Amino acid sequence: MAIAALTAMLALGGCIPSKESAMTHEDVAVVVRAEARAMAVALGHNVTEYEEDLIPCLVTGQDLSTFAVSMRLVADPDRAAGMRTGYLAERQAAGWTLRDDNTPDHLGWTIKDRRGFHIGYYVFTNSGYAATLGGSGPCLPTPASGTSGPARPSPTLTQPWTDAP
Repeated sequence: MAIAALTAMLALGGCIPSKESAMTHEDVAVVVRAEARAMAVALGHNVTEYEEDLIPCLVTGQDLSTFAVSMRLVADPDRAAGMRTGYLAERQAAGWTLRDDNTPDHLGWTIKDRRGFHIGYYVFTNSGYAATLGGSGPCLPTPASGTSGPARPSPTLTQPWTDAP
């Protein structure tokens, strides 16, 4: 349930048309994959349920979709506590905006940039530091059927993470 909520939050947050006119879904996949995987490595270990999908954007009257990554992992307590002053501070210095998603029930942060990328996580400290992490890019026109689309992403667009921590 939490992973679905995180994916939906990130997808909706990222569902703005791209400001990069030449960007493709493959370009978006490279950024989302790299940022989500780097955040996961900084946060913890034991990545499971890693998924990459091309999902529809909820923009009325437009056939748009976004590339999204989601996963579960176990956050290291020390790494989770140091994310704001370590990894997240580095991303902020690189031009990403931080959003504090902390609540009494979980630790959470999202990074986003002007191009429409959103990467974030929730850590549930009362559940053995179980965590969900996800990310998405800007909305782009949905590729024509036969190349890739929400029902059938191209083989080059979605990739497994075989060496996940």
